[in-house]
Amino acid sequence: MAADREGATAALRRRCAGARGDAQERSANSVQTISVVYDHLRILVEFVCFVPLRAPEQVFVQ
Repeated sequence: MAADREGATAALRRRCAGARGDAQERSANSVQTISVVYDHLRILVEFVCFVPLRAPEQVFVQ
């Protein structure tokens, strides 16, 4: 019975670790997607309006 409990606990730990890894991966993908969209919009505005815009790291890191 103790072995069953230990096996269930180990399975739960593996499942939780996998869920954390998935959440971190989704978060990283979201940040990358936002960065790509920002870059494309910035290029479009610069091209249409002839207005140079700052890169996102210059806007947010001060």
